[in-house]
Amino acid sequence: MNAGSKSTSVAPASRRFVWPPERRAPRDLPPLGLHLTGRTVVLVVDANLIIRDLKRTAKTPEGPRPALFELLSAPHGRLVMSASDLAEVSPGISRLEGNIRRKWPQQAEAMLHVWRTEVAPHVMVLDPAGIADTALSAAVRTPERDPDDADLALLGYVLDADGVLTYDQEAFAGLLPTLGQQGEHGRVLSAFRDELRVQETFAFVFGLPVSVVATGLGTAVQALTRRGISPGIQGAVALGLGAALMLWPRGRAVLGRVLTEYGTAVEAFTPLPKVHAQIKAQKARVAFAWPETEDPVVQVARYLVRQQGVCSCTALVKRLNLPLTAGALFARLDAHPGLFTLYTGRRWGIRLSEE
Repeated sequence: MNAGSKSTSVAPASRRFVWPPERRAPRDLPPLGLHLTGRTVVLVVDANLIIRDLKRTAKTPEGPRPALFELLSAPHGRLVMSASDLAEVSPGISRLEGNIRRKWPQQAEAMLHVWRTEVAPHVMVLDPAGIADTALSAAVRTPERDPDDADLALLGYVLDADGVLTYDQEAFAGLLPTLGQQGEHGRVLSAFRDELRVQETFAFVFGLPVSVVATGLGTAVQALTRRGISPGIQGAVALGLGAALMLWPRGRAVLGRVLTEYGTAVEAFTPLPKVHAQIKAQKARVAFAWPETEDPVVQVARYLVRQQGVCSCTALVKRLNLPLTAGALFARLDAHPGLFTLYTGRRWGIRLSEE
C-alpha cells in the first residue's frame, strides 16, 4: 500500500445491523395473539362465504390460511353464523354439509375436515328466535327475497355488528351492502385483521412498556411509603435525579438517542397513509348503521359479544343502566337460549360456538 493512502474496509453485508427495520405492511406484522387493546370485531358471515374459504383451504392445505382463520382463532374476532345455516336438513346432515356434499362431492371430506377442526370450534352460531324483526330483516323475510337469510340481517342488528358479509344479491340488494367480485370477502376480512394487527403492535411496542414502567414506579412508591419515606421526600428525590440526568451531557445524549430510536421504531410499524386508506375503504364496504335500541336483551347481547368473560345479571343491570331488576333480566335472557349461555354462579355469556 502506498504511503499516505488511507485504508478503508467495508463490513460484510451479512454482519450489518440495520436499524430500524424497513416499514412493514400490516400483513407482515405478527399474527393476532395477545389481546392488549381489548377491541373486538363482530362480523356476521354468510355460510356461502365460509364454504368458499373451506374449498380454498382444502385445495391447498399447506398454503397460507385466509384471514378468516386468524380472526376466528384470535380473541379479537367474533365471527357469527346464523343457526339456520346449520339447521339439520336430514338425519345428522346440516344445511351447510348438505350443500358441500352436493356441490363438491370430490372435495367434501377435506372441506368438512377443515370445517370441523378449524372453523366450527371457533365460529359463533346464534339463533335470534324471539327477537322482533326490524324493518330490514322483515323485508328480507318476504317471499320475494330469501326468508332463510333474514336472520343474518337480524343478527347484525342484535349484535350491532361491524358488518354483514354476504354475496347474496337476491336477499340483500338495496337493503345491505353486498359483496360482488370473487374473493372480495377475503380483502374485507384482511382489512379488519390488518387494522387489529397494527393496533396490537402499537399496544405492545408503546402501551406495554408504559404500563410496565408505571407498575414498577407504583410498586416502588408503595415500598418506600411502607418504610416511612413520605411522598414529598420521594418526589424531591425523583426531581433531583431527573435534574441530574438532564444536566449531565452524556445523560441527555443517551435519553435523546433512546427517544429518537423508539420513535423511529414506532413509525416503522405505522401503515402508510395509502395503506390506511385502503383498510378504511375495505371496511366501509360492509359497514352499516344499525338502529339504537332500548330492548334489554339486545343491549346485553351487544355488550356480551364484545366481552371475553361472563357476567351476572346484577352486574349487567348496573353496567348497562337497565330499567329492570336482575331477576327480570335473568328471565328475559333465559328465554333466548340461541343467544346466551348460562354458566355457573348464575352468570351469563354470549353463546360462543355450536354448543
